Amino acid sequence: MKCAVLDLGTNTFHLLIAESAGAGDWRVLVKNKIYVKLAEEGIHHIGEAAFERGLNALRVFRAELSAAQVVPENVRAFGTAALRTAENAPDFLTRAEEILGIRPEKIPGEREAELIHKGVRRAVPFPDNRILIMDIGGGSTEFIIADRERVFWQKSFPVGAAVLWRDFHRHEPIAPEEIQEVENYLETTLADLWLALERFPCPTLVGASGTFDVIDLFLLDPAEKPERYGHILVSEFYPL
Repeated sequence: MKCAVLDLGTNTFHLLIAESAGAGDWRVLVKNKIYVKLAEEGIHHIGEAAFERGLNALRVFRAELSAAQVVPENVRAFGTAALRTAENAPDFLTRAEEILGIRPEKIPGEREAELIHKGVRRAVPFPDNRILIMDIGGGSTEFIIADRERVFWQKSFPVGAAVLWRDFHRHEPIAPEEIQEVENYLETTLADLWLALERFPCPTLVGASGTFDVIDLFLLDPAEKPERYGHILVSEFYPL
């Protein structure tokens, strides 16, 4: 059986097509990602150019689904921050349904955090201690405190990279005072996270987004970089 998942994020649309290999395992057939930048004109409205980029990406995915012979009932599509915030998101979802043959599901931030945790559990061996999972998206960032057995706390915050860039990045390169503005904003906005970390201390951070792949490129020798995940010491991470 072939199945497919579409992750319709604020910055990037992802497609994954896999085939059941038995015993709960899956063989990946197709992986594709297309940058769409839905929040180019702000998170509360998908601009005309971004709207069309998103639809064009879905047309590419539709062709790949057809080529792989994945039937619509075996396809799931999830929309995240931009598609749960933008006032014209319903129009986009209607057009998406016309292209894909299924209507993407607009999921709340807490559901997004839950799915991130499930993905990390399959991809990364959990240590004995609690971990903090962080997924930096374009429109939101999710934090999950968990161990092998359960989730202790999770929350989605509207502080994605595209949102912060649009609200604070007014010069190129970003000015020191703008960096300070971002830090002050995050200190206040992430107040619930700081309280959760006091209650559930976590010595390990697991990054679950492309941002951490970039950090990998800075800190790890490409010849030694593991295929699926790498480990970075806190002492190496903070200077970045």
